[in-house]
Amino acid sequence: METDFDIGALFASLGVIELTILILTAFFASVVSGISGYGGGMTLGLLVSPFIPIKLLVPLMSVFVLFSNVSRMYYYRKNIFWKKGIYFAIISTPFLIVGTNFYASVSEKTLYFCLGFG
Repeated sequence: METDFDIGALFASLGVIELTILILTAFFASVVSGISGYGGGMTLGLLVSPFIPIKLLVPLMSVFVLFSNVSRMYYYRKNIFWKKGIYFAIISTPFLIVGTNFYASVSEKTLYFCLGFG
């Protein structure tokens, strides 16, 4: 079942308290990720899942983690082992494709079940 999602309608339906919770959650997740190097995406995902549809959760977390990692790459650019990174990217690409296809085909009920074990 394909449903359309309107981000403007979501923000219009949320009150000041809910928007404040979302902003503070994103800030908290970025602090956790910045200090520890991991966990920001999962923290954000678990805390904002009541506000957004589950099918939008993974794309939202992907954007969050992308910006987190790009900023980390910028600050540590002199210490990156590019050859190892390229090997990792090549080896992980098939699993990325399999995971994306699984996510696109699975039901929302299964995603909520998986989120409970995350």
